[in-house]
Amino acid sequence: MNKYNRVTIVCGHYGVGKTTFSINYSMYIRNYTSENIYIADLDVVNPYFRSREHSSYLEEKNIKVIGSYLPQSGADIPAVSAEVYSIFDRKDIIGIIDMGGNSVGSLSFASFRNNVDINETDVFFVFNANR
Repeated sequence: MNKYNRVTIVCGHYGVGKTTFSINYSMYIRNYTSENIYIADLDVVNPYFRSREHSSYLEEKNIKVIGSYLPQSGADIPAVSAEVYSIFDRKDIIGIIDMGGNSVGSLSFASFRNNVDINETDVFFVFNANR
């Protein structure tokens, strides 16, 4: 698989591995392009394993993590940076949206729903039968 859309939305129940998938998928895409890659960490309700906790490693690979307003990875702030809009608005960005793990957590995505272009977006539902 070396075809990917410009925007990927990763969803599923909490604890199934969405963030792990998102991080690994961004690394996979990095093997095929030098374009800007962003991961937007929208899991603001159940922050068990957050992309933003791995931002140093990802930034070494030239992958930008968008999380909450404050840069401290330990801060549990139920707010997402408006910079997420850049994933949809800027065509020079390949974006991965790591959605929240339940109906409340996925509400953080609702404000972006009108920006989604279905012709350039993949949606991956992560399912873990062992959870």
